[in-house]
Amino acid sequence: MHERSLPASPNWYCSRSSDVNDSGLLGVGAKNVIFLIDVSASSCRVTGELVGHKDLVSGFSFCQHAGQSHICVSSSSDGTVRFWDSDSKVLLREHAAHQTSVAAVHWSPVDKNLVVSGDEKGVVVCHWHNTGDTASFFPEPRTIVCLTCSPHTWSSVAVGYKDGMIVLIDVSKKGEVMHRLRGHEDEVHSLAWSPVASEEVLQSRPEDTEGSGVQS
Repeated sequence: MHERSLPASPNWYCSRSSDVNDSGLLGVGAKNVIFLIDVSASSCRVTGELVGHKDLVSGFSFCQHAGQSHICVSSSSDGTVRFWDSDSKVLLREHAAHQTSVAAVHWSPVDKNLVVSGDEKGVVVCHWHNTGDTASFFPEPRTIVCLTCSPHTWSSVAVGYKDGMIVLIDVSKKGEVMHRLRGHEDEVHSLAWSPVASEEVLQSRPEDTEGSGVQS
């Protein structure tokens, strides 16, 4: 086994500031830059950078669909969400639908065109990559820390908040809240859906405690 380590980055407290695609390319947010690192070989190698954000990179996600795994998206405290081509290392487009710092972003594992992001004021934005359209929702007047799209249903998104609240929203119904999950007393740092479709369980991890599973 080959050990690989990366230097500490102030972005690493963010819930999803790194991701890897099916080619073994790892994208890691470090301050306002995204480093691209080949981790498929016996030793990791930096292959390039994605430069353009003016403030901290708060989130990063690859499109995990066939033929689009070189496309990725990032969010930043500068209020923008940017789309990149990791092969050519160029900016494809950006949107500034958020009016404040963007806290998290995730490319849907079900819908190859859907990208969901959330900001510190509690606004959730859906962006469709194929059309460039956006839709904004305000499910809860709380500070968003993390979010994750369901791997089973394209319209289901779990959102974690600074006060410990978790909500499951339906973006096909204008961000309607389907469930509120209470239990954490501090901010929710990360969320993960069960990969098994028959197990409708969401895993959450609050600050400085062990993760817990909740039934959705």
